Amino acid sequence: AGFLASRGVSATELQDEVERLETLLAFPDGLPFDTAARWTQLARGAGALAHRLRAFEVTSDEALAELEILRESWRQHHDRGADLQSGLLTFVANRFGENAIGEAYAHVLEPYLQERYQPFDIREHSYEETLYRNLYLSFEAMRGHLVGPDRNGDIEVREDEEKYVIAFDPCGSGGRGQRGDPVEGTPSRSEAPYNFGVTTEEHDWAWNETGICYYCAHCCYALEYWPAHEWGHPLRVIDSPRYPDET
Repeated sequence: AGFLASRGVSATELQDEVERLETLLAFPDGLPFDTAARWTQLARGAGALAHRLRAFEVTSDEALAELEILRESWRQHHDRGADLQSGLLTFVANRFGENAIGEAYAHVLEPYLQERYQPFDIREHSYEETLYRNLYLSFEAMRGHLVGPDRNGDIEVREDEEKYVIAFDPCGSGGRGQRGDPVEGTPSRSEAPYNFGVTTEEHDWAWNETGICYYCAHCCYALEYWPAHEWGHPLRVIDSPRYPDET
């Protein structure tokens, strides 16, 4: 909101676009996507299950059944959150051109990146010194995105003499959006009725490739472009699928 206001978009116009997207991204029960109410409900359910587990008031079968309900609730909320960001970035690109997406990422992400990734600054710590923390953060982040075909956070990890490779198919946020959602039977977010954008020009913050969904570009910005500019080295190297040939 702050970035769009700085570019002259009124609060009313932004609210109209957000409401349009929330209606487009309605939950399976037909209610518009609400970023607050369902999150509060999910948090209460998770907290209640945790307390019951600590008190031994639930059997393992009951806990697993409740956990599956929480996972599905999180999937519905998470996926719509990613789609909402794709829609807002498309609004930015349609209004101000694709270059403005890089500016929007700088405005929104840089304060967060300074805090989240400061421990990986190679001017303070060698890359090798923080490697395992980097790996652990990668595992937890991708599990949180519910990667993999069954949306259970399934990750493949390979190691050789030069590198670790973390692979999943699809990514649970941008990759799912670009491919389409088999769980809910909805099409690619680059197609109708969504029509969320992908790069049509080459940009440093999107791997200098076309066909990169605007949401997926944040991985390039946050993990390669920004740290390379800040301290001279990418945090991780990402291979993002290009739409439509690789999705």
